[in-house]
Amino acid sequence: MNDLAAISDSRARATLRWFAAALGLLMIVASVCLLGPQVEVDEGSYLLSAAAIAGRLEINPVIGYYSGYSLLVAPAFLFARNPDQVFHFALIINALLIASVPFALYRLTRTLWPSIEGGKHVIAAAAATCYAPLLMLSQYAMSESVMVAAFAWLLATASDLVQRPRATLGATLGFLAGGLYLAHPRGAMMAAPVLLVLTWHARGHRSLRAPMAVAWMATLAVAALHAPLERLALKPAAMDYNVGSIFTRLTLVSTWKWMGLNLIGATTEAIVGTLGLLVLALRLAARETLETLRARRWQTSSRAALLVANALSLIAAFVVTAAFFVPATRADMLSYGRYALPPLIPMIAVAAIRLQLASRAERRSDAIWAIAAGMLGIGIMIAAFRSLPAEITGTWNYLNAVELYLASLYDGPARAWQVIGACFVVVAVGLHTLARCSARGATVAFVLCNLLLAGFIWQSLTLLYSRVYGSERPVVDSARSFRSATGTPLCTGLGGGLDDWNHIDLSWRLLDELALSPARQAPCTRGMILPSNEKPPEGMQAVTTERTSPIDHQAITLYVESSESLEAFARVHPLWNPNSIAPLPLEDRRATIAIDGVSTDQLTMRVDAALHWDVRITNRGAHAWPAHAQDGRVRPVLLGATINRDAATPRNVRQTLPIALAPGESTVVPIEVGPFTEAGTYRVHVGIVQEFVAWFETGVDIVVHVTD
Repeated sequence: MNDLAAISDSRARATLRWFAAALGLLMIVASVCLLGPQVEVDEGSYLLSAAAIAGRLEINPVIGYYSGYSLLVAPAFLFARNPDQVFHFALIINALLIASVPFALYRLTRTLWPSIEGGKHVIAAAAATCYAPLLMLSQYAMSESVMVAAFAWLLATASDLVQRPRATLGATLGFLAGGLYLAHPRGAMMAAPVLLVLTWHARGHRSLRAPMAVAWMATLAVAALHAPLERLALKPAAMDYNVGSIFTRLTLVSTWKWMGLNLIGATTEAIVGTLGLLVLALRLAARETLETLRARRWQTSSRAALLVANALSLIAAFVVTAAFFVPATRADMLSYGRYALPPLIPMIAVAAIRLQLASRAERRSDAIWAIAAGMLGIGIMIAAFRSLPAEITGTWNYLNAVELYLASLYDGPARAWQVIGACFVVVAVGLHTLARCSARGATVAFVLCNLLLAGFIWQSLTLLYSRVYGSERPVVDSARSFRSATGTPLCTGLGGGLDDWNHIDLSWRLLDELALSPARQAPCTRGMILPSNEKPPEGMQAVTTERTSPIDHQAITLYVESSESLEAFARVHPLWNPNSIAPLPLEDRRATIAIDGVSTDQLTMRVDAALHWDVRITNRGAHAWPAHAQDGRVRPVLLGATINRDAATPRNVRQTLPIALAPGESTVVPIEVGPFTEAGTYRVHVGIVQEFVAWFETGVDIVVHVTD
């Protein structure tokens, strides 16, 4: 029998290796199709910090994001000079990190339930690692990938430690716990429950006491590297987002209402996203805890200790999420799924084991609890959304709340949670009904659902926006090609009028061309990138203009000082001429416009808030509208808004269309109008504009009353 068990385990490990290799390869192949950083601030900040750690920057323009993930990316600069290549190196790191997670989960569940066959552990590890939000986030240069892997290995090391108490395992445990804090301060809130529970558990195991002491010392030693690392990344060590600020919010009575709503939203998102499997894991942890307490063997039950540690880490992640977004300004902040992802992944693996071990009666009970818990949370969120201001419920980021985003596409933001409820009931009932017949079949169905969802999001959003952000970038392309065309490097500055997204995006894409970089060589030709509506710098000539992304509100222009180098460049790359823009004929400037969820021409909102609208646009012309820059000429058709207040200068907002619209085609474009920083009455016009040419006649006019 022992020989048969050894053969079974050997086959399971071989299957696990093949699965991890296939998953990692799939993510690497998918990332090859992407054209560069896509997420406002987040990705660019981590990559710029990596450049600073590698010595490629003299000044880091980003101070609001931590640098633990950047430390992993920094070695890429030893092998690549092109920022795009470094970005793909980061995605390869992500793929390797995520591909290691199944091994950690297998080790964890194998320790917790050593008597069941290895194949069940492989299925559980695969189910958790194929969770759609995790696969999606691996395609972005962000810290979630390292935090998920670090936490999975933290639990796996903890499971090894309780079985084989050794100082080396204690040091590894501490290294991983401190590493979670380095990656992001919220990582400390996830690691602390594991350390505290194991420390309590060590009271009944004398052999665990010394390794746990080593673990605490290693944790503090690694955590102490936080401030030096931030200085190495050219950022101040003290930032607003830290453990202290979270505790401060927890003590303010005025924040409790928001935190309660955020806590329900984040928990509901996790239950809905896992189709109720999270509830199965929590029930299992609760049952194990009660049984050990009744038997008075808490000190000796390592399974209960590890399950409780994981559950407490997940609760801590929910609390951190709830405390950070106070008050919420976007719908996804009420159900911010990705912040709880690291401790959620092991819970899915535990739930998959529960699904395979439970009897038919237990599965029926699990299904009732799972569906009831999901519907309760969804019901609360439906009621909450009805009372929230339109500027909050009108927009979200699909990376943080996938279900909300997809539901809003189907029936608009006002009824998003109703759509989520209907889908959850249908799919969850189907999954749990299948589980009563075949637990393995239900687990495989869960994996397939998540792979299909991740593939859909990647194909329809991730790939699309990578093209929009990374292609057709005349300013970036011209600045990068200046040296090869002229033999003289370009030293470019960024104007103060550029918004944060432009500063971060351009700083990353033009590392060698910016004056921030110590790699520049003298002599060089001076350049400047400014908003296109600003006065051209004296002695400089416009080279090209672009609109950089669908979330950007500015057109930008690259100016280069008049010189022989500029003349040489112009012989290879014709300079931008605003008179060359071809206006659309009048018969093509016809459209219909509607703002989803807005049925009135009068709105009231508070000071410092912004309007987040989804605008539905239909081309009623005879020809397609160009959505992006073409041949270096800026002449796209854009969604625009003007904000007027009394005699003040109107403010203009622009949003790029995601696709070129053919006659009769429609699209929905999100746009942010505001924030409105002073009380008063504003007149907002939302319409279509061909940039630098003319506004279309069709539009929507809304009066906004802003109060204190």
